[in-house]
Amino acid sequence: MKKKLFGKTVEALLKNSYGNKEIIVVDDGSTDGTLEVAQQYAENEFVKVVSKPNGGKWDALNIGINAAKGNSLSALMRIHFSIQMLFSI
Repeated sequence: MKKKLFGKTVEALLKNSYGNKEIIVVDDGSTDGTLEVAQQYAENEFVKVVSKPNGGKWDALNIGINAAKGNSLSALMRIHFSIQMLFSI
């Protein structure tokens, strides 16, 4: 269920009409298959997937912020996802 919801979230972000966007997915050591779902979107020009060992949500947030290139940032945080952060710029 988490994988399906995660995929739907990425799909919704990709359908957003704002053209200057960057979606950064930070995998924080997931073991439930959500990384594999995220990697399916990695070929999209708007999506960047970063995988790292589990370090907690704040470490993942900092990784995502450092990977961002835009001037503004929105963070979607879903603690119950194994992939804990999804950033859209």
